[in-house]
This record gives sequence, C-alpha cells and structure tokens, in this order.
Amino acid sequence: MHVNQIRLAASVLSIGVLTSAAFCDQPATTIAAWGLSDFNQMRLTGAVDIAGGSGHSMAIRADGSLVCWGYSDPYTCFDPALLKNVRSVSANTITTVIAHDDGSVSYIGYISPSLKPPTDLVNVDRVRIGNAYGLAILKDGSLRAWGSNSSGQTAIPSDLGTVRDVAAGYSHCVAIRQDASVAAWGANTYGQSTVPPSLGPVRGVVAGMSHSAALRDDGTVIAWGSNADKQCTVPADLGSVTQLASHSSAKENIALRFDGTIAWWGDPGSYAQYLPAGLRPATKIAMGQSHALALHADGTITAWGWSGNGQCATGSTRIPDKMVARGSVGFSVFADGSLEHWGNANRSFSSATAAPAIPADIGLVDSIAIGSSHFVAVRKNGSVRCWGRNSSGQCTPPVGLTSVVEAAAGGNHSLARRADGTIAQWGAFLPNPPATLSTATAIAAGKGFSLANQPSGTVVGWGDFSPPAAQVPATATNVIGMAAGMEHALALRQDGTVVAWGRNDYGQTTVPAGLTAITQVAAGDEHSLALRSDGTVAAWGSNCGSLGCGTNQSIVPAWVRGVRMVLGAGGQSIVVMDRNDCDNDGRDDPWQIRTGELDLNMNGQLDDCERSWGDMDVTGELDNADLSLLLLDFGPCPGCPTDLDGNGTVDFSDVALLMLSFGSVG
Repeated sequence: MHVNQIRLAASVLSIGVLTSAAFCDQPATTIAAWGLSDFNQMRLTGAVDIAGGSGHSMAIRADGSLVCWGYSDPYTCFDPALLKNVRSVSANTITTVIAHDDGSVSYIGYISPSLKPPTDLVNVDRVRIGNAYGLAILKDGSLRAWGSNSSGQTAIPSDLGTVRDVAAGYSHCVAIRQDASVAAWGANTYGQSTVPPSLGPVRGVVAGMSHSAALRDDGTVIAWGSNADKQCTVPADLGSVTQLASHSSAKENIALRFDGTIAWWGDPGSYAQYLPAGLRPATKIAMGQSHALALHADGTITAWGWSGNGQCATGSTRIPDKMVARGSVGFSVFADGSLEHWGNANRSFSSATAAPAIPADIGLVDSIAIGSSHFVAVRKNGSVRCWGRNSSGQCTPPVGLTSVVEAAAGGNHSLARRADGTIAQWGAFLPNPPATLSTATAIAAGKGFSLANQPSGTVVGWGDFSPPAAQVPATATNVIGMAAGMEHALALRQDGTVVAWGRNDYGQTTVPAGLTAITQVAAGDEHSLALRSDGTVAAWGSNCGSLGCGTNQSIVPAWVRGVRMVLGAGGQSIVVMDRNDCDNDGRDDPWQIRTGELDLNMNGQLDDCERSWGDMDVTGELDNADLSLLLLDFGPCPGCPTDLDGNGTVDFSDVALLMLSFGSVG
C-alpha cells in the first residue's frame, strides 16, 4: 500500500478512533475487595454465564474472566492473572473447579484431597462437582470421574457412552446421552438414581441433595427421588421451560420459562423461594445451596436467597456517591438520595415476612452509619432514621432531632452531629460527651466509645476505657480525619501522618514506619488502612477471620492502584479505584494503549515490555511505519503480533487501536 493511502486510511479512521476513545476518556470506577469474603461489592457487568456454590457465587464474563464473591478464597476470586480463559465452572461448599479453554482444569478455594482434579485430566469441556467428587465431560463427549466413591458416584456405567451433559448431586449423578436418553448412578436411598421409565427424550438434567429432575424436549419437567421437602412436586402449570437449575446440596429447584420468568419449588424453609419483586426477564439461571441467580440479557445479574456470606451481593452498575461498611454489612449512597446495601444486609437476607433491611420510609438519604447490629441514616432533610436492633435504645433517637449532618454508630449506641457542631448521643449507658466539648467537625464511634474532632484539630474521646480506644493520645493534633474499628481508632493529621491508639493485639495500631502522604484512613474490626496521595494503599493489623488466619485483609494485592477511597469492614478491605477499565473486569483494557498502560499478561501490574505494544519496529514511537506493518497483514492473522485486539484477524479495529496512541510510547 502506498504511503499516501496509509495516511488517508489513518485520517478516515480517526473519526472512529475518537468515538471509541470517548468511552474511556474518564477512568471507570471499580469497587473491589480482599480479605475475609463476607461480601464483595463490585460493578458486576458483562456476564455470559453464572454458577452458585453453597456460600458463594460465580460469573463468567465475555472475555473469559471469572469473578466470584461470597464465602470463597478472596485472593484468587478477584486476581485476573489466575482467573482467565474460563470455559466452565462448578462449585460445592467452598471449592470451585474451573475448566479452561485449553482443556486444562484448575481449582480455587479450599479443596479436599479427594476433590483435587487428577493431574492427567486434559481436553476438558465442562466440569461438575458434588460433595467430595468431580465429573468432567471431555471434548470428545466421554465422561471422567474422580474423588469419593462412597455411594458409587464415580463408578461410571460401562454402557454410558458419550454424553451431552451431566449433573452432580450430593452423591449421585444424572447424565444425558447423545441420543437424549438419561442414565443415573450413585446413591439411590430415595430413588434419586432410578430413572422414570416414561421419561422420554430430554434436554436438561439437575441433581440435588437427594433428588433429580429432567427437562423434556416438550418443555415440561419431571422430578424423582426424595420429596420430603416437595422438591419433586413440580408445579402443575409449569410449561415452556428452557432451563432447570438445582445444586448438589439443595432441596429445591428453579426453572426458566421461555418468556424469561422463573418458577421455584421445593424446601418451604428456603430463602430462595422469595423471588425479588420486579425481577427482570432472565436468559440463564443458577442455584447455590440456598440462593439463586438470574443472568439478564444486558450481562447483569440478580441474586436472591440466603446471603449470610454475601453470595447475593452482586453490586450495582451505578457509581455511589458515598460508601460505608462495617462487620459484614455495607451500603452505597447515591447522589440522588437512594440507597443500596450488600453483604449481610442484602435485601433477600431474610424471609419475605421479616422486616426489610432498608425501611420503606427511608426517604432520600445523605449518609449512613453502621453499628454492631443497627443502622442510622441521615436524610437529606436533616432528620435521622434508625433501624435494626434496639436492645439499648440505639434505634430510638431523641425526639425533635433535626439539622443533622453526620451520624456515627458504635456497638449499642448512636451519635449525631448537628449543623451547628453540637452532638446528640443515645443508646447504651455510656457517659455523655465531655462538658468541655462544645462543637465538633466530625464524629466516629467504636464498640463502646465515641470520638469527636474539634475545630482546633484535637480529638476528644469518651466511653468504655477498658480497651483504651477512647483515651486519645496527645499526639492526635491537627487532625483532619478519623476512623474507628471495633476497639481501636485512627487519626489523620494535616501533615499526612497517622496516629493510632486502642487495642493492639493484632498490631492494628502499630502504624508502619515512614507512612506519609496519607489522604484517608479506614478501620476494619482489627486491621487498619491508609490511602496515600499516589493512589496506593497501606494496611496493617489482623489477617484473621472466621475462616482462620491467612484471610489477608492486611496484605494489599498488587492489582490495587489508582485508589480514591478505602473502607474497612470486619475482616475485609474495600477500595474504590479509578482505572482505565471500560468493561469493569478489574484490569486495564487493550484500547488503553493510548496511555501506554496495557496489562497484556493480566498480572495486575504494568510490565516494561507492555508499554510498547504496537511499536512493531521497536523505534519507541507508534508511527506510519508501524501502521504499514499492520496493513501488510490485513486479513486473517491468528496469533500474529499485528492482531492487536486478538480476534484472529488484522482489521480496522487493530488500526484504530494503533492510532489511539500515535506518537511516543517511551
């Protein structure tokens, strides 16, 4: 191609380039978390498949990345370097087994020796796991099993042949052969492995704790096995079904109809039966042990049911104005005054007859505070609304309390700061604010103590002095920010240094040496966080949680950068990051070559070699010579270096990517 033609192509493409770049002109906001995974709050979009474990949930995105949240290994459940090219995923209690595009199998979470995939397991298309065993459909349609054989669940019938699909129950299996007939084996105490003789051709099967179900070709459903919890009592009017779902530890089922609506039947004590009001039409469904998920056409997910581990906390596609978290509960407050919650405050956490986690009369909210088991919301009109436990009157604010601009909540007490700086306190029998405290610029509260920052920059504390969290050190001067953990506190000074005090059995008040240029502090129950001015995060204190030590909330992952807000929540750390991440998958996107920031190997950091992607003649600049090399390969070109977007063809999208960063890349 002549050089003038190259220049013409570049000028024509520049219109499209500007349009593409516009989507990423402002860095996208990513909300991520690590540590004890009581909940994850994220902008979860772009999903193409879903799966549920006993206490966690999973989504596969269009780019092959896997996101998981809930009771799972949080370090591996977010790191994009370990979760890519995912083809299929299955989970039981706290173990996830993954089949990758190359036919390999990996696992994350906590795994028993019997459930570890065999080292010679290759050419895998899909995986399914039960209580202590696994199944893999190979790419040739054959079936491979491993793990416990206590009930014959891994003894594949000799006449099975090749299969279309297979379901793994607690200790029994159900498979669809290529001819659409069904075979079952393993535990049969309740007849769950006795296939009905009149079943006919099927296109879907599921296996639960001790029951089985099949979706016939005509869209009807039949179930067999234990019916103690009505899991085999299929609704009489259920028809036009396109997908079934259950879980190896479940006593219930859900069905997706042709019109995108969902039906549930089974265990009358299950929280999954309470489908969210206004549930949008779904394209796919999945079940965990006692929660369910629906995938929508726009790639978003709705989850409901038991969310004690945050498995229903799929987050929001909206950007919050404020976020707050404590223990295993979190809230997002939006600029329009609306409120969303996640973690153990998920809207489906309790039954439909119980009090909702957010009161219907909440109104427009400006901010919110979280105590041990109660919540205090400051409305935009300056009034407060409390809900939750009221054992000590912590949810009974003083009559006539108005002009409130900030609230704080401790173990069993609450605080409010009025616009004039005065403080109201109610709840547990704690001392009143000191008489010397006339006005405050900020307030905070822990398990049994309260803090107020005065206009002079000094901090006043009062309350339970048994752990000395309320005994503010003399070094807490020129304070511009505060945070309170369970029994410790942090103060940010005007010079960017941090002072910490209170309980220190995990080192939560031992501020790292040389910690400077801090712009925000946050506290979990027993760990501390600090945000530096360069967007990096420091953490110290406990790395333990209900799962034991090693939950790593005080070890900041390498992919955490570009942070603009930090939160501590129980045994978890949460960050809000501004990243060049247009599809919200937790890593910088290929079109961000224009900034020289491209994470080709998806290791969560920018390596030197990744700063010159597209510089094919290695001159240090993206110029017409590189464009010439690219255009020489125009057309099918799988794997070649000029295929910048990796779609197998060198085309105008590759030219557009190159043009985004024309000039120096050094």
